[in-house]
Order: sequence, then C-alpha cells, then structure tokens
Amino acid sequence: MRYDEVVPDAHVTLASTGDPCVVLHKRAAPAGVSPTAVFVFNHVDGSTTWRDAEDLHPASAPRPA
Repeated sequence: MRYDEVVPDAHVTLASTGDPCVVLHKRAAPAGVSPTAVFVFNHVDGSTTWRDAEDLHPASAPRPA
C-alpha cells in the first residue's frame, strides 16, 4: 500500500508473512525508521512494530504464495 492509503484502525496483512494486523497510528516514526512506516499490532504474535507502508496489503487482499 502507499503511505497515503493507510489509515488508523485499518485491518491489513503483512506482505512478507501474510499475518493479519491493525494499524495503530501513523505519527512520526522514530529516528532510524522509514518516514513512510506505520505502527501496527500483529494479531498472530501479539507484537507491535513499525512497518513500512509498502509491506502492507488491505486485509481483503489474498495472502502471498
């Protein structure tokens, strides 16, 4: 997804793993993190992390093979 397409509370999947996540916020990322990163909650392992918007797909998108 493009950074401007991502909104807080959006349900997304990680392109790299297919894990379902929810976007927590898009506030300014800390130093050393991509400026197009968003903070997400991963439903699979319960973690929170900054992920680049390019690594996100809308939740309705099919999981990568």
